[in-house]
Amino acid sequence: MTATTQRPRVGDLEPIAPKAYAYGNLFVSAYAVKLGAPLHPLLIFGHDATDTAMFFANSSTLSALAVTTEAAIDEAVREHTLLGIFAMSPPERAGGAQQAIHHFKEIHGGLNLCLYGAWSHDPETAVRRAVDAGANGVILPEVDAEEMFQYIFALLQAIGEEKKLPETESDILQHLRVAFPNSPFWTAPAETIEEHY
Repeated sequence: MTATTQRPRVGDLEPIAPKAYAYGNLFVSAYAVKLGAPLHPLLIFGHDATDTAMFFANSSTLSALAVTTEAAIDEAVREHTLLGIFAMSPPERAGGAQQAIHHFKEIHGGLNLCLYGAWSHDPETAVRRAVDAGANGVILPEVDAEEMFQYIFALLQAIGEEKKLPETESDILQHLRVAFPNSPFWTAPAETIEEHY
């Protein structure tokens, strides 16, 4: 008999209470703890950082550390072994995601996962902004959650194997076409919230 392991649905495991730091909140994945998986967090910056970090930790093996400022990024890099950064500009701070990703890469160094959280529903616009930010991946609005986690873990696996990550607009767009066949942004109207990029 072969045992199979599936990612739990939200609520399948009792969430672990977040650990509060002066610079942010750490959400540890109960599923990662159950499996004995590594607990190094993904840094979540900007818009809805706390809710996003909580969702990641409660529905995958990804632990997540929510922060809202560049100073908090500095503290997080000093205090934790991080998998990378997922950044989405707050509505009141256009360009915040790009600045956060550039800042993270400057102080962290090495090969890291850098995900750009897009406000645009248009994949080409989102990818262009992700490349401008120095990201090697992009998450669009209303993404299929199962596809999103598979996408993130595939990028993390490539980093672990020291493979080259997508860098150009065409490379990232092609990667999205393969990774997100069922996500609605391929057929949704190309609605862009320009001031939140």
